[in-house]
Amino acid sequence: MPILSTYHICTAPAPPPSDLATPFHDIPDEWCQLVIQTPRTAWLGAFQLRSRELLSTPGTAFNSAIRIRTNLDTCAHLLCTQHIKGGTLAAQFSLRPSCSPSHFNSPRACITMMGRTQMPFTFEDRTGRLTGSDYDDIYDRMFIRITPTPQSITSNNNTLALYVMGRRSTRHADMRHLERHPSVVLEFGGPSLGLGTIHFLQPPAASVSIPMNNYLQKTALFGGSLSRKFRASEGREYRWQHKNIDGHEWSCLSEENNIIAHYDLRPPNVATYGVSGNTLTVYEAFSHLCIDIFASLTIMRYIAEHRL
Repeated sequence: MPILSTYHICTAPAPPPSDLATPFHDIPDEWCQLVIQTPRTAWLGAFQLRSRELLSTPGTAFNSAIRIRTNLDTCAHLLCTQHIKGGTLAAQFSLRPSCSPSHFNSPRACITMMGRTQMPFTFEDRTGRLTGSDYDDIYDRMFIRITPTPQSITSNNNTLALYVMGRRSTRHADMRHLERHPSVVLEFGGPSLGLGTIHFLQPPAASVSIPMNNYLQKTALFGGSLSRKFRASEGREYRWQHKNIDGHEWSCLSEENNIIAHYDLRPPNVATYGVSGNTLTVYEAFSHLCIDIFASLTIMRYIAEHRL
């Protein structure tokens, strides 16, 4: 499937901002937009080959050349220097037309543009089990572990903890999470004690405990239990729906009804090796909500599994 990426280009002789992380809304008005559509394999191929090296040494760069056709109907070579800034991919480009259209001032006219790919966080669910699994982003940007916690806040044995891990786990019996503090603890109460309590133990909501029924509320008073809304750490409201949208097992939607994340089960005809084949996709613009998304999804899956 092709990736549709938007870049800001400048035809003026003035150089673009030197900081590749400059937000698009801060770019001067004299800049205009160009939309380029490229195949995923061509666009991300070089990045995938060296992603681990680049992520381990932020600020490094490498060169690649991609032949594209612009919306000016002009063949061009895209000479690309790509950088890693804070675990995301940014790039500075030189687009040199192979022919000279009339609206170019010179055959050597150069369009310099800045861009940033939009790569969703795709977490592979190692085991597929609600009670314990590793979730590793396929581009090695984030690693989440959900596992039973050895010590619960209220001595409840039906407790899961969510950890942000520093690297991919190489074996199922890895106990590195015991060296870390959990970001979230989920204490489930069971059918007779209510749904339970969610404890946020890391910033921006350090040491906050909320009853799960208050944290994840039904979207309608008499609606089903598998459609619930929650308020994320940045203050906006999102909601989970079960098997309602585009074939996803679970879909998380914004207030504007845009999908920000979805959890998918392994297709029956797809073979897997060492993982369950289930994936959680979080769109990059909402990657700062990964902890909220994992915590709320785990509760939703618990509700579905126990028919609460």
